[in-house]
Amino acid sequence: MIRRLVAIRLRNAFLNSISGKDKNGNARPASTGRLIGFAFLYTFLFFVFFGMIFTMSMPIAMLLVPQGSSDLYFGIFTLLSLTVIFILSIFETKSELFECKDNELLLSMPIKTRDIIISRVSVVLIYNYITEAIVLIPVLLSYMIYGGSPIGIFGSIVLFVTLPLLATALASGVGYLVALISAKIARFKTAIVTVLFTVFFLLYFVGLNYLTENMDAIFEYVEGNINAIADKFSFIGFIGRASLLAPLPLVIYLAIAAAASAICVFLISKSYLSIITSSNTSEKVVYKEKKLKATGMLTALVRKELARFTSSATYILNGALGYVFVLIIAGIIVFNGGIPIDIDPELAGDVGMDFEFSGETIAPFVIGAFIFCYSMTLMTAASVSIEGKHFWIVKSLPIPAKTLLLAKLIPSMLISVPIALITGIASAIASGVSFIYLLLYVTVPMAAAVAFNFIGLVFNCLFPKFTYLNEAEVVKQSLPVFLTMMVNLLLSLGAFAVLAIGAISGGGEIALLAILFLFIVISVSLYFLLAGPLSRKLENINI
Repeated sequence: MIRRLVAIRLRNAFLNSISGKDKNGNARPASTGRLIGFAFLYTFLFFVFFGMIFTMSMPIAMLLVPQGSSDLYFGIFTLLSLTVIFILSIFETKSELFECKDNELLLSMPIKTRDIIISRVSVVLIYNYITEAIVLIPVLLSYMIYGGSPIGIFGSIVLFVTLPLLATALASGVGYLVALISAKIARFKTAIVTVLFTVFFLLYFVGLNYLTENMDAIFEYVEGNINAIADKFSFIGFIGRASLLAPLPLVIYLAIAAAASAICVFLISKSYLSIITSSNTSEKVVYKEKKLKATGMLTALVRKELARFTSSATYILNGALGYVFVLIIAGIIVFNGGIPIDIDPELAGDVGMDFEFSGETIAPFVIGAFIFCYSMTLMTAASVSIEGKHFWIVKSLPIPAKTLLLAKLIPSMLISVPIALITGIASAIASGVSFIYLLLYVTVPMAAAVAFNFIGLVFNCLFPKFTYLNEAEVVKQSLPVFLTMMVNLLLSLGAFAVLAIGAISGGGEIALLAILFLFIVISVSLYFLLAGPLSRKLENINI
């Protein structure tokens, strides 16, 4: 039964992601050309990420493997794999376990609750195995190039089989705790769930930073100071020795992974029914007589979009996480009274950074970091698809498609523009830059945020997904979100590279103006695309 449930879930997810639409917006089987296109896209993206990990692992393997420190090498990349899997699945597990629309249908059938839970977790686990393969294969290839031993190769395979079990159990545990708490709360449920997920997320990174601090110990180790590794990297060393099949670390690691998985399934089984059938998910509404205020059509639609966005913690966490990072960076700058930087002048000269470090010379790097954070805001990439099968209600109203798209765009602007304005001014003042750089601190990130919002909405209009079992499929796994994330990432990395080159060569202002012009051109071009062909496309969609 578990295997059948997993097969059905994966098949439906795959078909929904590649199925095409006819001219009326109705679902139809994917054509051969569409299948080839998706195969090419995913193959290309696989090799892009493969190349990124391979490029990162090669110098580390060259540094550590010939020195006989394969345990440290595998420990570093095991921790990296665990982090990547945990981040990608922490938001997925709660939706997959407790928010699928077919939960009640499955519970009405003669299917054990435990089988439903295991099948749900298994779906996330399969996704995690795919993610880990992208990390592990280039890491293992680099290890083999620099003379890795057969024991390390076999141990990495053991790690490949067991690491996603541990990561999925940790992510499922966080999702379970949040779902359990939110099931008991009627008021402010979305806000509390969002805060809890954010706290767990930040605590994980604080712990990760604590475990991997003092990276200079790596270089001390290469020079022969083995005790430095034992003292400062005991956790990484332990994981690395387990990957090399050292008996005691391997037994402890496998026991922890097995125990975490078993405890996770046991605890969720005990509370699963009470969580998904909880009736304490909405507060009692008290109606009061008051005057009805008439509002414009666009205002009413914008309010609806904001209410829809703020009612879902999954939507908020996946669509607006970049804003949190922007606020954190700005907070660090303000708290430190400027940009905290401590670079050895000799080291800076060796890498070509022979300029004087000041608020204005570092400003392009900070603005580039802001742009990168804004590229992770994917709110508009799901704003059309999130309507689901209820999209026909909006379609039945006498609302022009252009107005509807504008209402999808404005909420993201109402969030991103004030954040860009406040963080830009605060960072510029704290850094002590000139008025020109203050304007650039505000306008360049703001233009980037607006352009990224346009990009997300365009992709969502091109590839809408109205059929889904849980919101995570739309706000995390859908094609428009994926394409938006990739395009935004490439644009932000390209912008950061241009800004870095400009800062190093003394042309920081010119680089910032060029990036500002680029994002303005993108926004204006996509606006006309939305107002024209995509508006007509939206008018012809039938649900």
